[in-house]
Amino acid sequence: MKLETAIRKADFTDLVQITSNTTPILTFWGTRYIKVVGYQDRAPIDSLAARVIKIVENKNTNLK
Repeated sequence: MKLETAIRKADFTDLVQITSNTTPILTFWGTRYIKVVGYQDRAPIDSLAARVIKIVENKNTNLK
């Protein structure tokens, strides 16, 4: 499965498992990616951050 697809479909528990094996990649031009063992390709770190923000916004918490 592609990493970016897994991030889009993941709930918070799945994201914790995904990030436990994450390796950050910084390209020559400064683009930030993450690579995870067991997933195809790499994904922009911003997609992971956006998914976490979306999950927190949808929860009924005082973090808003």
